[in-house]
Order: sequence, then structure tokens, then C-alpha cells
Amino acid sequence: MVETCRIDSFPTAGVPDRAGVSSARRTPDHPSLQEKRLNCLVIDCSTRWIICGIHSLHDGAVIPGAEIRLEAPRESSTRLVAEIGALVKRTGLRPDYILSALGPGSFTGLRIGVTTARDLSQLWNIPAAGIDTLTLYGWAVREHDSIEEPFALLFDGRQKRYYTKKITNDLFTTRDEIIVDLDPLEFESIGLSQVYVDDPSSLSLPERVRIRTIPPEALTARSFFETALKLDAFHPEKSWKDLIPVYIRDNPARPNQPASAAT
Repeated sequence: MVETCRIDSFPTAGVPDRAGVSSARRTPDHPSLQEKRLNCLVIDCSTRWIICGIHSLHDGAVIPGAEIRLEAPRESSTRLVAEIGALVKRTGLRPDYILSALGPGSFTGLRIGVTTARDLSQLWNIPAAGIDTLTLYGWAVREHDSIEEPFALLFDGRQKRYYTKKITNDLFTTRDEIIVDLDPLEFESIGLSQVYVDDPSSLSLPERVRIRTIPPEALTARSFFETALKLDAFHPEKSWKDLIPVYIRDNPARPNQPASAAT
């Protein structure tokens, strides 16, 4: 059985409203996101890191809040909700929106992260948006390392295969790129000479291909938030129902479930 976070005891009161008034839930009619300050809770547990943070948008500018990045591949079920609670308390910000990384990645971590985002979206009655993790990581790496040429971003998917996506200098093209479950022997078909990968220890590619490790310092909740803003991902009508995990392969926790029917 896959263990998921418990949020039944997560506080719905005591989080300061922008007017200084505490309330348990948001009203269902959200004003235009361009007409107010937007406080965004970012959640990602799809790889070995737990990444979450709260940052704001005000008058077109990103205002830093607080965030954490922990290398805790097997602790998301016990630590994620506690870290979110600590961030809310530390910043004094009430989230207006949730951004969740949707995978692919670790089945367990992905399920915990997306489930928590969906549950908090319902609990607080706020909208939510999701973006695939390869786009979020790829664009963060591109900005961090000032990369101008297209490159491939790879996650070790085990079974000697890698979740792979081409990262271009056009964010919208990057998001639309198909995610491939790639055997390294098929890498020539991509036609790229540079890759970033989460774990290069077992990756063997042609000599012409430059292999780099994804720099952890590039992976920040703020960079994910900024990527979502560039993609115009935040809309008031979006809800927890829009958070559909990207599994690519069948989820081993539900062996009869098609990869495209994730919940």
C-alpha cells in the first residue's frame, strides 16, 4: 500500500488573510488574478527532492517568500505537510493558488505531492495548476546554467530507461514536447549533444554527448513559480481536478490502471 500524507489535521484557520482576517476557506468567486496579490504554494515531490515554497506576485513582480529543498526520497509522506505548515507560519501568507509538479518521476513521491496539492486545493477552496516536472526542471536548469542550445533532460526511471524531454529555448515548445520513456540505446534518435540527468552513474551514451548532473541549486520553488507565470498557467477557474499525474508507465500501486488514466 502506498502511504499518503495526512492533512486531516492541517490548520484551516489561523492563516492570516490579506486584510488581516482569519477564515477557514476562500469564497468560490475569485477575482482576476491580475488584479490582486497572488500568493502561490508550490509543491514538488516527484524526484528525490521535496521542494515546496510560498512566493507572491504583486504588480507584475515576483516577491520572494520562503521555500525549502530537502533530499529526502523516502520521507515525503511524513515531512511534506509539516514543511508546508512551517512555510505558512513563517511567511504569514495565505496561499491563493497551488502549483504542483505533475511528474513523471517517483510513483510514490508523485502520488503524495499531487494528492496533497489536490487535498489542500479543496480544503482551502483555492484554484490549482499543474505542469510536468521535466518542463519545470528543464527550464530551471536552462535559466540557472544560461543554456542557449536545446538539450535533453532525463530522469532515471529505473528498468534501464529514462524519462526524457527535449528542452528548447522556447518555453511553450518545451511544454508541448512529448515525454519519452527512452532506452539510452535509442538516444541518437533525439539528435542532441548535451543532457542533464538526475543520476548519471548508470547512464551510458555516445562519446559526443556531454552528460551533466542536474544542479540541485537550480531547482527552486521560485523558479517553478516563474516558469508557470511565463506559461500563463494561473487561471481562477482551474481546480484540483486539473491536477492529473503524468505517470508514463503503469503505476505499480495500481497494476490494472492504464498509464493515461491516472487519478
